Amino acid sequence: MITSITCTEIPTPKDTDPASRFVIDNGQMQTMITVDAILQCLCIAEIQANIPP
Repeated sequence: MITSITCTEIPTPKDTDPASRFVIDNGQMQTMITVDAILQCLCIAEIQANIPP
């Protein structure tokens, strides 16, 4: 479970390569996630009404 997120730099959409990877670090292990995976998660959350459109 992710308990907090620390962002060291916020890329703008034009600066973000679709192949970019973001690192999720929970203090015990690190996981890499792609921009596409993040967008898919946001889409699912929107469909399930967990976030606004």
